[in-house]
Amino acid sequence: MAKKRKAASQATPEDPDELEFEDDGDCQEEAEDEEEVIDAEEEDHNEGEEEEGPKMIWRPGIDSLEDGEQLDVEPGTYDMLHRAQVEWPCLSVDVIRDDLGASRSSFPMTAYVVAGSQATRAEDNRLYVMKWHKLYKTAKDGREDEEDEESDNEESEDEHEAALESKASPHPGGVNRVRAMPQAGHIVATWADTGKLHMWNLDAHRKALDKGDKAPHSVKPIFTSEFHKDEGFAMDFSPNEAGRFLSGSNDSQIHLWAPVPGGWTVEAEQPFKGHKSSVEDVQWKKLGNSAQSTFASCSADGSLKVWDIREKESATSLPPLDSMMFRMLVVLGRGSEESLDQHAGCSRRFRCERSELESNCR
Repeated sequence: MAKKRKAASQATPEDPDELEFEDDGDCQEEAEDEEEVIDAEEEDHNEGEEEEGPKMIWRPGIDSLEDGEQLDVEPGTYDMLHRAQVEWPCLSVDVIRDDLGASRSSFPMTAYVVAGSQATRAEDNRLYVMKWHKLYKTAKDGREDEEDEESDNEESEDEHEAALESKASPHPGGVNRVRAMPQAGHIVATWADTGKLHMWNLDAHRKALDKGDKAPHSVKPIFTSEFHKDEGFAMDFSPNEAGRFLSGSNDSQIHLWAPVPGGWTVEAEQPFKGHKSSVEDVQWKKLGNSAQSTFASCSADGSLKVWDIREKESATSLPPLDSMMFRMLVVLGRGSEESLDQHAGCSRRFRCERSELESNCR
């Protein structure tokens, strides 16, 4: 559930390796500092009154934000919510697969994350490899509960404070998107605003987070592709075949990458063509028959296509959809029909084509 609050200025750490989590209390204080002054009589009148009625959810495309406002979350919506701050804005983030188990349910949690920055100056951009740990539940933060207070007294506050450790490495240009290989999380791909695609080996940074050692100040890409004619955002590692990779850019083309000893072979001379505008996202099919050869793509032209890499000249097309609907498609195993029902117009069009689409993807 989202709520609106006044935008608050945020200080940024000078050292990219010394990032930290924000305390929700601090965020609240910042928000309050930006609130408009309330008339004294109105304040006295409202003092002690509790908020009545259900809280409203902000609806994209329907509700609007006033100048100086931004969306904020309702703390009780999530079992766990921690906020991290880096020195520069990041357009993309990905979770690095680790060896701590795939079905973790006990707290505190630990997560390894990679992000790429969009700094003011190109030479200030960074790749951040982060370890978020001591992530306790936060759903009851700020609530008065005697039992919770008694349990809190038994352990110090420091033991329940989330910890963020980070290792940074310079990146050539701003990072449009970052993706970690599912089978080897230390292999990371970045789409740069320079029009180049880079592959990185960040194993030393990942290990330094656990051992407390220093990571290399900078690393060079292990592979760079300049085959696309323009920058882009779309890319995805295959979840079924290690190293197989897709990239799509503003030139409306999609390239298939095949892993080879020492790097990748990019099939740039035979790209997937069919979109008339920039390719916004690509996703491999995760499960089912033909998962190793099937992927979907969406474009700024409103089209969505499902491809088989064995037949580059043909693709199954859907009626125009909002590009934000792409990740919800059932055929890729992401989302459900229930989630599509929230966008009734799009979901109806999708269901009309679903039978034919699934039959072509089997």
